[in-house]
Amino acid sequence: MIIKTDKTTFENYLKDASNYYGDCEKLILVENKDEIIDIFKQANIENTKITIQGSRTGLTGSAISDNGILISTELLNHCNIDINNKTVWVGPGLKYFELNDILKEQKLFFPPNPTETTSSIGGNIATNASGSRTFKYGATRDWVMELKIILASGEDLHIKRGEYIVKNNRIKFSDYNIHFDDVFMPEIKHAAGYYLKNGMDLIDLFIGSEGTLGFIYDAKLRLLDIANELIGLIVFFRDKTELFDFLEETRDLSIKNFELDGEISARLIEYFDENSLKILRNHYPQLPDSIHSAIWIEQEVESNIDNYLEKWFELIEKNCSLANHTWTALTDNEHIEFAKFRHKLPEEVYENLANKNIQKIGTDTAVESKYFKDYYDFLYKELDSLKLDYIVFGHIGNSHLHANVFYQNENELRKAKEFYKKLIKYTVGLQGTVSAEHGIGKIKKEYLELMYGSKLNEMKKIKKSFDKNIILGYGNLFDI
Repeated sequence: MIIKTDKTTFENYLKDASNYYGDCEKLILVENKDEIIDIFKQANIENTKITIQGSRTGLTGSAISDNGILISTELLNHCNIDINNKTVWVGPGLKYFELNDILKEQKLFFPPNPTETTSSIGGNIATNASGSRTFKYGATRDWVMELKIILASGEDLHIKRGEYIVKNNRIKFSDYNIHFDDVFMPEIKHAAGYYLKNGMDLIDLFIGSEGTLGFIYDAKLRLLDIANELIGLIVFFRDKTELFDFLEETRDLSIKNFELDGEISARLIEYFDENSLKILRNHYPQLPDSIHSAIWIEQEVESNIDNYLEKWFELIEKNCSLANHTWTALTDNEHIEFAKFRHKLPEEVYENLANKNIQKIGTDTAVESKYFKDYYDFLYKELDSLKLDYIVFGHIGNSHLHANVFYQNENELRKAKEFYKKLIKYTVGLQGTVSAEHGIGKIKKEYLELMYGSKLNEMKKIKKSFDKNIILGYGNLFDI
């Protein structure tokens, strides 16, 4: 155990990627579960608040403490692979890129892929992180098989998927017997509040709970074989009609063919709007002129890659007047360049924020695909009415977009906030989610309340049952 009390030695632990700043009495780097248990038991006696922290790549302040003790998971970074069963036990401090570098040597990979590769696996589990490949593979929740957790009381808990199933709206295990009323859970990409529904697996309650229910100190994850080959495509569109014709056919074919060989089946469908492409043109002058938008596609292939390419280009030529401008990636280096193209956009955004005294508000809403056209039209109508600079990009395969609105003064901030709240209300009206992947943390609590209203009390009931003294993740998700 390493304890630091001089804040000048750990200032970088008091800020996350959203620039949310916090404070704490001391920072503790734990090395084993016994240390965690001792800290938790003492914190209950002294009523000391505890915040659990991974790599600080989050955008909501959930891993940043406002007071009390800050516990870093970074020294809990073990990794034990079972090649035959395609599983791995990992510590919460292991970084996402570190895990996949290790797995790559065994020709395996962990399918969820959050954009920030330096994120920690514990943080990914705590926020149910997802990313571009969520379209095919789902979020982190779908790949977690077992968790070892220290509850707020100091109790050591080992949960295996399938071992505890919630029946009759009752969470029942060990000394816990908690009844909850029905809470609407969107059947879409969703990371807002506790996963809470009848028939759920108990393990899913802790995944996405943002450090408020326990300390995950070990996790067993399911893995997949790396495909022999990978096709990458960036497709460009003249107008919205082309975009939606291609999107809808691609999405429908992919979902239909997920388990079939020899057919079109994208693992990611990523969107760039016109304003995003204008920013990227500074670094990619070869972008075609007069483009409305673009979509990045990836498909895994075992053999007969030419057959897949032929089918993709038939689809592209059918729907896109700019088909002959399509970019293709087949080699490792070409796929790396496509990934750089995607990641260059947020890099440019943050560079502009730093250099031009600009700030931004970013959205994280998603809806069911049947409502996506209405959502898309509403989003752009409201953005255009602001008369502020903006870009929109993100996971269009999951009907999940990130709108970034830029502001330079208080009046523009007020307008941006009004837009965000309006979008939240519209999304909730379509039974969508206020956060598809970034979570709630401390920054977006008011939006969680807009989504759940009085039903938020059911989540508070769960929190109080597991953490009677309200010491863990204080300030995250909701106020009690």
